[in-house]
Amino acid sequence: MPKQTVYASREAGEHNYEYGIELLIDEAERANLTKILNQLQILFRNKQPASYRAAIN
Repeated sequence: MPKQTVYASREAGEHNYEYGIELLIDEAERANLTKILNQLQILFRNKQPASYRAAIN
């Protein structure tokens, strides 16, 4: 399990918050996280965030 630290947060609008985090992870976890974040980016670009859970499982 990666170790994480929230190092910044701020309100970005009504009911929206931004967080900065730091993760201490090994190379395999990093590769998996990168894959998931890339898939998420594609879904948001295509405006399909409801499909998020299906894409990362």
